[in-house]
Amino acid sequence: MSAWAIRLHLKGIENHYLSPLPRTGKTAAEMDAWIEEGLAQEKRGELQEVYRKNEKQEEILMARGYEFEREQSGLEEEQEMEWTERVLIIQSPTHAEQQKKGLDQRVENARQKIGALTPPRGRGQRQIAEEEVLKKKIDQMLKAHHVEGLLEVKYEE
Repeated sequence: MSAWAIRLHLKGIENHYLSPLPRTGKTAAEMDAWIEEGLAQEKRGELQEVYRKNEKQEEILMARGYEFEREQSGLEEEQEMEWTERVLIIQSPTHAEQQKKGLDQRVENARQKIGALTPPRGRGQRQIAEEEVLKKKIDQMLKAHHVEGLLEVKYEE
C-alpha cells in the first residue's frame, strides 16, 4: 500500500492515502534522521501526545510524535503529478514496551546459548577447544538472535 508507485497512482486518481512508510529506498535513508528529530523534540517537550480513556476512565497515553510535510512529484500516465505529503512520526508507548521486552528476551536467550557453548568440564560435556571455532559460534548466536553489538562476550582458556 505504501509503495511509491501506489501512492503516485492514488494521487493521480485524486485520492488520499494513509499507510506506514516502507523501510526501503529513500525513506529508509531518511528515517534515522526523522527518529533523531523526534528524540530531540522529546527532550525539548515539543512532541504532541494523544490520550484515550481506559475502562476506568483514566487518561492513558496512546502515542506521541510529530509531523512534517514533504513535496512529492512523479509521472502518472505521462502526466506530471505534484503534491505535499504529510509524514507522521509516531511512537506508541505500548508498542515500545513490547519491543523492549522482546529485545530483553532475545538478549537473555543469546546469553544462555552462548554460555552453553562452554559447559563445565565433566562426563558427557563437550568443550570447544579452538578459539576461532568458539568465536564463530558466538558470532552466529549473536546474529541469530539479532543482538550484535548488545552483548560483550569475554572468555578465557
